[in-house]
Amino acid sequence: MPLLLQPVVEEALQLLRSTLPAMIDLQTSWALDVPAISADGSQIHQIIMNLATNASHAMGDRGTLSVRLEPVALEVPLADASTKLPPGRYAKLSVEDTGCGMNGSTLARILEPFFTTKAPGRGTGLGLAVVHGIVKDHGGAIVVTSRPGAGTKFEIYFPAADIRAAAETALPLTEPPLGRGERILYVDDEASLLALSKHILEGCGYRVTCFTDPIDGLRAFQATPDEFDAVLTDFAMPHVSGLELTESILRIRSAIPVILMSGHLRPEDEQTAQRLGVREILRKPSSVSEMVYALGRLFNRHKDA
Repeated sequence: MPLLLQPVVEEALQLLRSTLPAMIDLQTSWALDVPAISADGSQIHQIIMNLATNASHAMGDRGTLSVRLEPVALEVPLADASTKLPPGRYAKLSVEDTGCGMNGSTLARILEPFFTTKAPGRGTGLGLAVVHGIVKDHGGAIVVTSRPGAGTKFEIYFPAADIRAAAETALPLTEPPLGRGERILYVDDEASLLALSKHILEGCGYRVTCFTDPIDGLRAFQATPDEFDAVLTDFAMPHVSGLELTESILRIRSAIPVILMSGHLRPEDEQTAQRLGVREILRKPSSVSEMVYALGRLFNRHKDA
């Protein structure tokens, strides 16, 4: 499924902030219209953690770490000593520091496994090689620029995944049922999936209110229970499960339809879902198209009806 980079990068930086020295200034810039990519969120986390940690080591106790996302349209191939990218649309992730920088010979070897300039005990030299492997596996490329005393900049290019095309290829040949402004409460602790699903569901005619924290989602429902027409919730979430959230919501409004999404449900969990009155269970990884059709079934919007 296509992945929106910004929520994933923001989440990784939020986790990272507490580990950086207080005098390192973290600056971010998110351009509009950055295309979604075909990637796994945990691997993007790994890229950010590796690059930002290396940048921190290069800067010491103070400096500026800049992280930027922007769309790039290559009309001609991009080629340098280490990479070649064909023309096309890309999402570019840039991570730049104001650290000590590197000379040419170090720069030429920086992506090699086990190569490191760090003191013993400060790293294995595998971090950047892992980043390079992830990017290469996704059909992307890394461009690194650096000069001694002038910092280092990593520019990572990921091929764009067309959200609309991805949704259409996952849909049956029949036209998907469209919403009519129904209000959906959607709770899932995967921020990138949440953002992408909201984008597509709203394009299909629904109004979607999203929460990554089920407690926040429940509070929103408690405040205005009549403002929602259906609930979409993940099952496995920290602190409060989707079944627990469903039970709390149905205590407030027993007739609101709930769709539960889960990668794995034990038989007893399925029995609990049935007892509570969950209308439908979608198996993860479920596509957004499956959510669209499930909502269509809830609201009797089948095209063949």
